[in-house]
Amino acid sequence: MLISTLTAAAGSFALYVFYGAFSHRWPTNYSQIKSELDAHHRRGIVRFLGVRLGPVVLVAASVAHVARTLEGDPLLAALFLALAHVALTDGRALMRARPMPPRRFLYHFGAIVAVIIASIVGAIGGLAYPSVFPQMQELKAAIWTAAITAILGAAYLRMSSQRDNSEESDLEWIRDDIGADVWDQIPEVALTAHADPQLVQAVVAAEVMQRPRWLRNIETRWPGARTFGVAQMASDKRLTDIESVELLSRNLAGVQVDTEYGYFQSTPVLEGRLELHNENPAFISDCLKFLRDLKRVDGRGSEVVGADGLPAIVVCRVKRAGQELLVTGTYCWDADRIDVASSVGYEALASVEIPEGRARRPWSFTTRLDVDDVTISAAPSPGAGETPSVEVSLREYSRLR
Repeated sequence: MLISTLTAAAGSFALYVFYGAFSHRWPTNYSQIKSELDAHHRRGIVRFLGVRLGPVVLVAASVAHVARTLEGDPLLAALFLALAHVALTDGRALMRARPMPPRRFLYHFGAIVAVIIASIVGAIGGLAYPSVFPQMQELKAAIWTAAITAILGAAYLRMSSQRDNSEESDLEWIRDDIGADVWDQIPEVALTAHADPQLVQAVVAAEVMQRPRWLRNIETRWPGARTFGVAQMASDKRLTDIESVELLSRNLAGVQVDTEYGYFQSTPVLEGRLELHNENPAFISDCLKFLRDLKRVDGRGSEVVGADGLPAIVVCRVKRAGQELLVTGTYCWDADRIDVASSVGYEALASVEIPEGRARRPWSFTTRLDVDDVTISAAPSPGAGETPSVEVSLREYSRLR
């Protein structure tokens, strides 16, 4: 029993490190994609199952072989491995998400059963073909080599796929997944229902990220299906993608996202409306990211608030302008100047004169492409109290350089 438990614990740790190295969020958050490894989920159920179950089969085979070599129970070790693995993934998701929709519960329950079966199958395969595995001395050397290779490989994959994980590439994939014709119709449908076009597109994008086409096709054919279309709207009858968008637009009619100053004034109210559609925190976070990207606003501001109730300094946009980065925003404070300095070393980069007045006013400055982080602050003003400032990381825009 002890040997089986220890080998299972080692195998479970190996799976934890393997999946953790790629920083994905499924199955904990259903199916969110955060790496090239997770992108198999986008490409179809076969690759999704391969990535979800393939490592379990291989590790279970190794665990069973090691357990038998050490005179333990190989099948018991494989079972312990499966139970430990599902406890850290789907089991944890089941415990965290309450109440959970029946369909999502069935997804996690089915995943648990599939992992257990995959682990047993892997153990049987490992016992049937012992010659595939090296001797213990060779295995120790192989483990160290594999560990180092896995770490280096994961680091390389993270760096090489950094560009593809941007919201822009996600939106391009989403447009391809639902079809350009449907995606391009969403703004018109939303405007007809007096809803914010980018808000409706953001909700659809977040839903499609969690449920790509192949998964939606399976769910809509399920006898107990209650949500349909790219917008995943609840209905007693089947809906087409456009019908689901029409229903979503009617639900979001009148909800406006004020970005006049590059800042989401109604974020708390907006999040409340989004929770009525899907209370998953990952879904809400994705909606806000997509909304910010679709509306082309940055939305960061100082903690100090101006006279109009918004952050005194708001960063609206960052974009490349020739061989420089152009940063624009708005300002509402008594001081008549904004100072810009590098966050490291505090090198003075710019000094922006602000027109007089108490109303919110625009500002802009340019900086070199090699500047990573800047701090934007109001010039000191006698009697003004705390000086507003905001730090902006320009490394996020490295792909523009």
